[in-house]
Amino acid sequence: MATDENINKLRLKRSTLRSKVTRLTGKLNNADGIDKAFFDVEQLEGTVKDLKLVNEAIHDLINDEDYERDTVDCEKCFDTYKLAIFNTKRKVSANINNVSSSEFSPPSNINMSVKLPTIKINTFFGGIEEFPSFWERFNSCIDSKACLSLVDKHIFLRGYLDGEAKRLVDGTNVTGDTYETTKKLLEEK
Repeated sequence: MATDENINKLRLKRSTLRSKVTRLTGKLNNADGIDKAFFDVEQLEGTVKDLKLVNEAIHDLINDEDYERDTVDCEKCFDTYKLAIFNTKRKVSANINNVSSSEFSPPSNINMSVKLPTIKINTFFGGIEEFPSFWERFNSCIDSKACLSLVDKHIFLRGYLDGEAKRLVDGTNVTGDTYETTKKLLEEK
């Protein structure tokens, strides 16, 4: 009985954190300025870390069948959150590149983990004739960068896909382990 009560409390806490993430994600989509976007990304990343801890606590208490179902649900949520953070960082980076460095200096307590290149990478929709150009740019700007983790590369890749290309890889989780598989799916198609 105590375990059921603990699970219910943790699920309530998770629901509250997911609501906060949804609210923060909405704020990111409507961010007015660079400083506000930095702040909202920082808040969202902290809340996502808290949410991950609550998910792990829940997973420690539930049975195997519920664990599998819950894990899949959690991964879908985290993919959405990571994509929102990625898109915001991409917008902020584009804005920073448009403002001279003398006019803008990011807050000193904000540490962006990824600095996007200034080369524009067009969204890939799945057209075979567009793939070589897309892939060369993506490879040059993102894939070949040793300073980026596989997860970051995977998030970037997903951020540049739409239409048929996005549908092709939708069933693949965004993790470092599945990055090579996702690339192979796109290259083979």
